Amino acid sequence: MFAFAACAALVVPACEGSDVTATCEPNGSELSIAVLASNTHHFTTDCLAAPAGRPFTIAFENGDTSDHGDQDVHITDGSATLFQGDLAENGTSITYHVDALQAGSYRFRCDNHPTLMYGAFIVQ
Repeated sequence: MFAFAACAALVVPACEGSDVTATCEPNGSELSIAVLASNTHHFTTDCLAAPAGRPFTIAFENGDTSDHGDQDVHITDGSATLFQGDLAENGTSITYHVDALQAGSYRFRCDNHPTLMYGAFIVQ
């Protein structure tokens, strides 16, 4: 069972100088995110949340079928990489196992499409 994040409000700077309005808080340690349509280059959410101090998983479904559809989930604090998942080829799924993170406001992005695919990552 994969849990999407529940609602709260927080503003977190995102990739490439943009702002992302984060509206989520942790709801378990099994997160889920996807890219569902061909050539959209957008995640299904712009906010993910995980509990502080506990390892968690991110189930990533890459439903893109374009030639350049390889995508991933990369978590950063803006200057350092906290987690970098393997690329999921177009049309595949992958489950990332992420070590515990400290409470804070971070960002997630796709390395191949960082200006299109990004969001807030909240750890509480």
